[in-house]
Amino acid sequence: MAAGRTCLIISFPMLATLAALALGVFVAVGDTKDSSFLPDLWFMRIDTSDLSVTATEGSSSVTVSVPSSFPDFYTTGLWSYCYGNTSAGSDAVTACTKPSANYYFNPLQIIEDTLDVTVADVSDGVTNAIKSVKKASQAMIALYIIAVVLSFVELVTSVCALHSRFTSCCNFLLGLVAAAAFIAASVMSTVLYLLMKKAFNDSALNVTVTLNHTMYGLTWGGALASALAAVFWLFSIFCGSTRRSHSEKALVYEPVNHY
Repeated sequence: MAAGRTCLIISFPMLATLAALALGVFVAVGDTKDSSFLPDLWFMRIDTSDLSVTATEGSSSVTVSVPSSFPDFYTTGLWSYCYGNTSAGSDAVTACTKPSANYYFNPLQIIEDTLDVTVADVSDGVTNAIKSVKKASQAMIALYIIAVVLSFVELVTSVCALHSRFTSCCNFLLGLVAAAAFIAASVMSTVLYLLMKKAFNDSALNVTVTLNHTMYGLTWGGALASALAAVFWLFSIFCGSTRRSHSEKALVYEPVNHY
C-alpha cells in the first residue's frame, strides 16, 4: 500500500518535469531550420513587405528603392532567425541562420547589410531596444539551457526518489533552480521583444512587428510546469514513503529449561 502511494506521489513531479523538459526543448529548437514545424516556433516576426528606408548619403538623406527580392518577413527564435516571403497570405520560409550562443536579433543591422546602406534618422526607441536585446540575449540563452539540462537531470534521477527522500530533496533543489531559470528566461524574452515590437512599429521603417502566442505559450507553460515540479518534489519529501516493504520476522520459540 505504501509503495503504491509513493509511486502515485512521485508520478506528479515526474510528469511535471517531463512537460517542462519537452516545452523547453521546443523553445530551444524553434526557428532553427526551414523544415517541419520549426519555422512556426518564433518569438517575434517583423513584416518588411512594405519596408520604407531612408538612407544617409553624404550629408543628405535619400529614399532607398527596396528590391523585389528583399524578404517579406523575418522571424527570430532563441538563437537564430529565419526569413522568407508571403504568398496568398501564407508564409514560406526561404532559409534560417545557423544557431549561435552569441546570437541576438538586430533587424536594423539585417536591413542595412542586405541593402548595403546606413538607415537615417533611427529613433532612440529602436536603438535602445536593440541594445537591450543585445545585452540580455546571451543571458536568456544560458537560462533556457540551464532549465532544460536541469529538467533532464531531474527526470533521470526521479526513479531513485521512489526509495530515497534524499533524492527527492536533491530533485526539489534542482527543480527550484530550473523553475527560477525558466521563469527568468520567459520574463526576459517577453519584455525584450515587447520593447522591440513597440519601437519598430513606431519607427519610420513602415514595418509591422508581431509576437507569437504559440511560442510564448510554450515558454510560460514550461515555466509553470517547472515550478509545479518543484512544488510536487517538496510535497513528496514529506508525504512519500521511502521504506521498502519487509516480510515480518518469524517468531522463534525457545524451549524452556526446567530445573
